[in-house]
Amino acid sequence: MLLLILLHYYYYYYYYYSYYYNYYYYYYYYYYYYYYSYYYYFYYYYYYYYYYYYYYYYYYYYYYYYYYYYYYYYYYYYYYYYYYYYYYYYYYYFYF
Repeated sequence: MLLLILLHYYYYYYYYYSYYYNYYYYYYYYYYYYYYSYYYYFYYYYYYYYYYYYYYYYYYYYYYYYYYYYYYYYYYYYYYYYYYYYYYYYYYYFYF
C-alpha cells in the first residue's frame, strides 16, 4: 500500500514537473526565437539601409562629378571660342 502511494506521488510529481518543464522550455524557445528574429530583422534592415545609403551617395557623387566637369569644359570652350574670336577680330581690324 505504501509502495502504491509512493508510486502515485512519484508519477504525480513526474508529470507535474514534466508539464512545467515543457511549458518553460517552449516559452524560452519562442522567446529566443522571436528575440533573434527581431535581431536579424534589424540587422538586415541596417545592412540594406547602409547599402542603399552608399549606393545613392556614390550615385550623386558621380552625378555631380560629371556635372562639374561638363560645365568646366563648357566654360573652357566658351572662353576659348571668345578668345579666338577677339583675336581674329583685332587681327582683322589691325591689318585691314
